[in-house]
Amino acid sequence: MEEELLNEIAAGKAAGVEDSHLNEVSTANTKCPGCGANMRFDPKTQGLLCPYCGKKQALPSEFLTAEIDLKHALVTGEKWAEADKLFACETCGAKVVVTAGSAARNCPFCGAANILETKELPGVKPNGVVPFALAEGEALTIAKKWAKKKLFAPGKFKKSVTPQALGGVYSPCFTFDSMTESLYDGRFGEAITVGTGKNRRTEIRWYHVSGSYDYNFDEITVNADTRVEEKTLRKLAPYHTNGALAYRSEFLSGFMANHYNRPVEEMWGEAKTLMDSTIRNGIIHRYGADRVAYLNVSTVHPCPTYKYVLIPVYVGHFTFRKKRYNWYVNGVSGKITGKAPVSFWRVLSAIALGVGAIALAALLL
Repeated sequence: MEEELLNEIAAGKAAGVEDSHLNEVSTANTKCPGCGANMRFDPKTQGLLCPYCGKKQALPSEFLTAEIDLKHALVTGEKWAEADKLFACETCGAKVVVTAGSAARNCPFCGAANILETKELPGVKPNGVVPFALAEGEALTIAKKWAKKKLFAPGKFKKSVTPQALGGVYSPCFTFDSMTESLYDGRFGEAITVGTGKNRRTEIRWYHVSGSYDYNFDEITVNADTRVEEKTLRKLAPYHTNGALAYRSEFLSGFMANHYNRPVEEMWGEAKTLMDSTIRNGIIHRYGADRVAYLNVSTVHPCPTYKYVLIPVYVGHFTFRKKRYNWYVNGVSGKITGKAPVSFWRVLSAIALGVGAIALAALLL
């Protein structure tokens, strides 16, 4: 079945197959009925809000339930709607998507102003989104508290946590589902105790195993953007993509979305590696093996599916001695992680205080 999927991929790329599973989405910004300005998505009400006259508009919240056949992501390369814009930062190379009628602000990763619109917008478009639930002010408060706890960070860093250094960005991820079917054979060992007294010892009793193992994988999540490290998203997790809403461009109003920059084939390969590890561990656990001499597993994925989901992240940036530092806030839970610069003078002062305290204690003793 895996070979058939690869053949379909090759044939589809050659023929330019169209994807009938993804519906076109209107991306035009919603105009305020009161003053005509562009409305923004409001995390608090989960609807649209006019930043000028305060007019509100509800949004339908349709849960994302449809899984899409994986071959369509690999074959078609369906574009985002033409009304969406892709902006590229000339300083750090970041690429972000905004809706029609929106202007890209400074780059959310480095703060550079030289962010230019480009015509290129390849790849499949998202079919799901986890909307922001935290307002920008709440994320800023969380970040300020986090920065104050960085004892060795320079004072400039702590003062840099301002609205100008913070941006709301939807980070792309792919989730994969697959009902796997595996055949296996191997040689396992069981540790047993033999003998008595001084002759008591542990030996391994080896035995052969073979059989089939089926496992239904759900929501194997893979990061789709190399600009945000995998370990960063793990620290911010969970995002509960199972509760994602069907994609609507209105969720992006007032925010940006990272354009994914990893090939779908590569992400599917990473997902399969995670699945293979789970399958192997499951087979070993089935027998309660203490030792594994070898285990051969052959797995097929009869009908793998995917969802392309945008998850909300607030990104902060700070440059210190020509090096950029980013910090990230989960746009739903408020979890925060990131790197802070270290001030040589603060470290030196801490060492001096420590040495002084030790010397004083020695004199007192």
